[in-house]
Amino acid sequence: MIITARQQQAALAANKHGIRSEESQVQAEANSIIRQTRWHTGIDRLREEKAKLELTGRVALQLADSRRSSAASQQADTAKRPFDGNLNLKTERFSVEKRITCC
Repeated sequence: MIITARQQQAALAANKHGIRSEESQVQAEANSIIRQTRWHTGIDRLREEKAKLELTGRVALQLADSRRSSAASQQADTAKRPFDGNLNLKTERFSVEKRITCC
């Protein structure tokens, strides 16, 4: 619906006197419904985003917990093994070996 400048001036004049034409009242109700719909849609989107973030956070916490428990169990296993006299240190990330080479 295209509103001309004359219609806007007439609506403003009607509003100043406290009288609303039927068209302006219908337009105001339509605008109100549109605003409410947009507001509710925005709230729904925010709720969906919040739910996604909460789910992602829970998954991340579970993953961190499982990694911590895995690391703790590895440390416990290492501590239980008796010393075999070999100083060759190996881990997942690096390997340290002493090698002596002569000319």
